[in-house]
Amino acid sequence: MWQVSLLFGLNRPDGGHVSQREWTRFVRDVVTPRFPAGFSVLRMTGQWRDEHSGRIIREPSRVIWVATPLSSDLRPRLEAIRQTYRQRFGQDSVGLVVTPGCAAF
Repeated sequence: MWQVSLLFGLNRPDGGHVSQREWTRFVRDVVTPRFPAGFSVLRMTGQWRDEHSGRIIREPSRVIWVATPLSSDLRPRLEAIRQTYRQRFGQDSVGLVVTPGCAAF
């Protein structure tokens, strides 16, 4: 079993924000089909240092956490989610953390 965390910032480069409606559609249309067995969504506040200005940036964020078996299509599913979010919402990156774990449901 693998533990996957996908980290999404909700601020847009143009100063806007990903709305709750946009987030809900993204999860429904992009994430759910790739992990139909289930996942958790956590509301967080992210913090990072801007490489160019050196400023500390804080923004509302979401973490999608998935416990999933290792499979040959895991990486492509994760990359499709990350790429779609970056393109749809003008993001520079979507964080990804994958670690081995043990889970039972």
